[in-house]
Amino acid sequence: MSKDNAMTVRGGRDRGFTLIEVLVAFAILAFTLAAAYGVFADASRAVASGERYGVALALAETRLAEVDAATADDVWDSEGEFGGAYRWRVETRALPDGPAENVQLVPVAVSVTVTWESGGPVVLESVRLRQR
Repeated sequence: MSKDNAMTVRGGRDRGFTLIEVLVAFAILAFTLAAAYGVFADASRAVASGERYGVALALAETRLAEVDAATADDVWDSEGEFGGAYRWRVETRALPDGPAENVQLVPVAVSVTVTWESGGPVVLESVRLRQR
């Protein structure tokens, strides 16, 4: 038996990992990956929620612009749906008139609310002028 073979047999423990060391490494890796997965899942939900909020805000702004452009009174207090996923409602309330009675335009508080199935409402409020 050569001297190199004898060193290999006696020093064999220095050449690899024990089963316990491998299992501990895998456990650490599993816990790290589970934590990372949770962080990425939360971030994904936050991005999706932000996208839905952004869409709802754009729809509310669009509806408020439609109210501004409308000449008929039926858009002032109304409700409906945008493509089935978002619901909207326009509510108005009269504000105190100006001092002159012969003024044709009166201030009106307009509130546009957009809701969707899995999120809170987006509410835009503004003051618009409406013909008497």
